[in-house]
Amino acid sequence: MSGAIDPDAADIAYDLLSAIIAEYSSLIALAEPADAERLRTERARYIQERQTLGTADPERLRTILAEYPAVLASVRVGE
Repeated sequence: MSGAIDPDAADIAYDLLSAIIAEYSSLIALAEPADAERLRTERARYIQERQTLGTADPERLRTILAEYPAVLASVRVGE
């Protein structure tokens, strides 16, 4: 897919990544040590992605906006 992307897409993607990170942090706070380490590793991926997020890659933004709401939902239910 090519073409223009909503100018607010980067902000929305950033907020979505932040929500995922926050959910992982909540799970980590309640987890047993072995589970907490696994969750920290999973969370690190989203932290790295948020740190490198920009508007220069519209396809990446589209992917985040299309796929990460489901990620957020699955983290919220502890899957």
